[in-house]
Amino acid sequence: MKEPPRPRAYKRPTLSLDAMEHVAPISLEEARKRLPPIWTIYDNPRDYAGSIVIRKWWGEVPEPAVMIAVSIEAARGIAQCEGASICLGRDADDDPCIVESWI
Repeated sequence: MKEPPRPRAYKRPTLSLDAMEHVAPISLEEARKRLPPIWTIYDNPRDYAGSIVIRKWWGEVPEPAVMIAVSIEAARGIAQCEGASICLGRDADDDPCIVESWI
């Protein structure tokens, strides 16, 4: 399965090769302890073609499970029911299938 598009809020900064040697990947369990959830809404992502998907991210670590919504409005409602209250919108550099992200 291809990696899902990452939300704009957590793009990895540009680092030199020397600095990259000191960056360790974070596990899902550790990310859940240390980071707030970000709810990203996708319209027709590659891994769920033809669907509106809500995916929870912990920093750069996605939850393995996703939710499917019947509309963008329903996806926003799901994010809000899960405690998200601030819409981050999208950036011009985001993957085209990303509608917006919520925290």
